[in-house]
Amino acid sequence: MSMAVSLSVMSAMAQQAGPLKFKTTDVDLHKIPQGVPAAATYKFKNGSKNWTQVRDIVADNGSVKMEYSSEPIGPGKDGYVKITFNASAVGAFKNTVTITTDQPGSTALILHGTVVAKESIAK
Repeated sequence: MSMAVSLSVMSAMAQQAGPLKFKTTDVDLHKIPQGVPAAATYKFKNGSKNWTQVRDIVADNGSVKMEYSSEPIGPGKDGYVKITFNASAVGAFKNTVTITTDQPGSTALILHGTVVAKESIAK
């Protein structure tokens, strides 16, 4: 059974380089059960006066899957990056995903938490 915990993050604007202005760049999933993928959606706005497009999105390891707004994004328009962590191993985790666009600068998104054995969650 694959249940994704989807978080829409709505905290204060984080500092970052590049045209994409994320509402937050760091999400704590807290405790999640082993073997149950968990996801966070990072929402952003194109803060430049030009159209922009995500050109590259790279994770620091293979334990995450990414989805993102792949079409060009107009000035002031919104987009998203969704990161899904596979939660296969018990223990603390921290994943970093770096996003670059067709304009200078990049942004690092962080997803962290602790994977616990399913039996621990039920207690």
